[in-house]
Amino acid sequence: MRLRFKTTMITAALGLLMQAGAALAAADPHAGHHGGTPAVAASSDTKVPGLRLLMPQAGDCVEGQMAIVIETDADLDQATMSAAKIGTHLHIGIDDKSMMPVREQLFSAGNNRYVYLLDLPVDSGKHQVSVYWAGADHQTIETSVQRVEIKVRNP
Repeated sequence: MRLRFKTTMITAALGLLMQAGAALAAADPHAGHHGGTPAVAASSDTKVPGLRLLMPQAGDCVEGQMAIVIETDADLDQATMSAAKIGTHLHIGIDDKSMMPVREQLFSAGNNRYVYLLDLPVDSGKHQVSVYWAGADHQTIETSVQRVEIKVRNP
């Protein structure tokens, strides 16, 4: 009974997150980050928090919408594009497309785990999903990159 309640609550929360995510996706992902030169070290010199891609896993087959689950000890209020100050921030990618979620698009699942919902506007077939940190200069911090290959099936 308790598991069913938790599942129902998570499903409801994800539904609300999808509605909020659609509105936030239309917003400028660089809001609050225009003008001025970032006063941070180059990405290659930046020390970053831990980051693990938990889901999807290599070989997973998905369709329609995909939940991306990450684990990080980062303060996502400071490490996403909604942070008040430019700095190291999260990128989520599929193939060569990169998204910079704002904090409100990352649903907390407890234990430093977060869910990001992604509509799959890609063709059926194999695709690469990645999560990584980028510096204030938006350059990928290579040591943080986590990648998996998935299969997309469009209905």
